[in-house]
Amino acid sequence: MRRFWLSFADDDRPKGQQFLGVCIVEVTEDEAARIKDELRVRFPRHGEGAEWMAAATRKAWTLGCNPGGEVATADITDMPLPNGATTWPLNRLLQKDELQQLGFLEATA
Repeated sequence: MRRFWLSFADDDRPKGQQFLGVCIVEVTEDEAARIKDELRVRFPRHGEGAEWMAAATRKAWTLGCNPGGEVATADITDMPLPNGATTWPLNRLLQKDELQQLGFLEATA
């Protein structure tokens, strides 16, 4: 199993409203394998390991925590929890203030 951080943004929105949130999901090997055939058909030149990111994005969509816009993904499987956090907040859309409260983002001025 791998854990992914998916950050959503929409550059067409006004400045200060472009960040749409973050969703953290865990993807199993079975979920990644199931999407591999679809990737071969739709994106024949996809990079190695793309099935993991595609499965993470699909899972976020299925769970209702993908608000649209562009998505940036990062595999955070081996990352430790930040100081103060006791568990990963999985499978829901997280906004900037909640990410800061949980210790996943530093507060900005």
